[in-house]
Amino acid sequence: MEKRRLSCSRDWTTLTIANFDEKKTLYLNYYDINRIEFDEMLISKLFKKVRSEKIQIFTNTFSTPIEFTKHKDEKYFEEYKQELTKFARDNKISLIDRIIS
Repeated sequence: MEKRRLSCSRDWTTLTIANFDEKKTLYLNYYDINRIEFDEMLISKLFKKVRSEKIQIFTNTFSTPIEFTKHKDEKYFEEYKQELTKFARDNKISLIDRIIS
C-alpha cells in the first residue's frame, strides 16, 4: 500500500516530507523554502522515452532540491501539486510551473 510522502500542516505553514527508505521525516517551515518548481522530464520505460512530471522544492537547508516524480508517486501526485500551489500562494513562495498541458 502506497503512503503519502508529502503533507501540509493545518495552518498551511509547515510541510512534512516522509522518506520511507531512510525512515526519516523532514519538517520544513515556509521560511525555509526558496521556491517550488513543477517541471517535465523524460523517463525510460520499456526501450522508449516517456514524458513525465516532477516537483522540486528548493530550500535554504539543502544544496540539492527535494524531488517528487509522477512515476514514483502517481497516486498522490496531483494532490501534491494542488497542496503545494496553495501552500506557495498563502506563504508568498515563488512557484514556477513549466508543465505544458
